[in-house]
Amino acid sequence: PMPYPGQSFGTVPDPAWKLRKYKKEWAIYDTVNATIGQGYMLVNPLQQAVMASRIASVMKLMPRLLLDRNAPRPESMGFRQEHLDYIHAAMNEVVNGRGTAGKARIPIE
Repeated sequence: PMPYPGQSFGTVPDPAWKLRKYKKEWAIYDTVNATIGQGYMLVNPLQQAVMASRIASVMKLMPRLLLDRNAPRPESMGFRQEHLDYIHAAMNEVVNGRGTAGKARIPIE
């Protein structure tokens, strides 16, 4: 949950969700679509920004509207460094390598 009123909640689909919503069984292509953030996956821009910042920092960051110098430090997400290294390299490859987001590349060495 985000700390702002009026936030629309996203959808991270799973077999139980699809069965409840559509009365259909989960198929292998649903897994493929979900893993690349397509298909039934639904997030708002703030949720996506929080996810990216958490992966980048490895901290359980939560957005705030006001600076609070006394706010508690965010806790670690507890991911293993080797897993993060793999994810960071894959995210970099999407933009700077053979990935599909090359147009998002910033032309700075």
